[in-house]
Amino acid sequence: MKKTLRLLFFFPLFAMTAGAQNNNQTYAEKAAEIQKEVWGTTVPEFATTKVPVNLSNESAVVFAKSYSMQRSLTNKFKFMIITASSTTRALKLTTFHERVKINDKSALEDFSTISYQKRLDESVHILSAKFFMTHDTYIGAKIIKPSGKEVVVNTSEEVLIKNEKKDQVSKLAISDLQVGDILDYYVSTVDVNENASTDNFADNDMVFVLAGEYPVLYSSYDFQYSKKDNVKHICANGAPQFNISTNAAGDQIYSLKVRDQAKYSSEFWTSKFLSVPLYRNQQFTHHGFCKVCFGW
Repeated sequence: MKKTLRLLFFFPLFAMTAGAQNNNQTYAEKAAEIQKEVWGTTVPEFATTKVPVNLSNESAVVFAKSYSMQRSLTNKFKFMIITASSTTRALKLTTFHERVKINDKSALEDFSTISYQKRLDESVHILSAKFFMTHDTYIGAKIIKPSGKEVVVNTSEEVLIKNEKKDQVSKLAISDLQVGDILDYYVSTVDVNENASTDNFADNDMVFVLAGEYPVLYSSYDFQYSKKDNVKHICANGAPQFNISTNAAGDQIYSLKVRDQAKYSSEFWTSKFLSVPLYRNQQFTHHGFCKVCFGW
């Protein structure tokens, strides 16, 4: 997208065990592993290619999108992207995945580039000790032509618009994307905070609005919190309620699926926080709480 994706978050869940990854993997190896998981997971909604007749005049139609977030103070994720050492670390794993049909030049321009914070290292040294605080982003994109041919975008052709030792910002051009094509892309992030508390992540307070510039046929939201986290969520303006459960480790699982999500009818003289379904989630460890908010 032309808009910078400041995705210190974003979803399908990765069915990987804690021992499946090697901490010494290179960036390219981790990127390949994530790509295999995202595009290798069978989700019918992410195989859709036909736009409903009633949406044929829309600038773009999102067939499916998903957002997942997992955070824990231990290595024991039900779904894992990476593993941690024996040091207690707070881990946050997120993935945003979207499949969209491009119907006109306006949408083509909107989805022609993806900008993102590739790496940010804010680790600190105290005497001889080092406390990790890192953020890494992995992306993937493929184009589905009207003939059915799939073209995987070479993400190594990204341009580093900021290239410092501990701070890298990248921009990837989706050069072969054309009107009539389908774009299937994802942005996955891994945050590590060696301060022994998930409170140290910047996005403990999140708001998700269930409406956007384009109609969405299917969307899913999945959150996994440690059993030590206190979570408070608010569903407003008619937003559906989450399905809340726990896994064998006692982690809290929040899941929501939405179909036929309309686009904004108008943003003139209106506030999405008052008129659009939304969900808000805020989380703190031990003595705090967490809330998430969604709405139309």
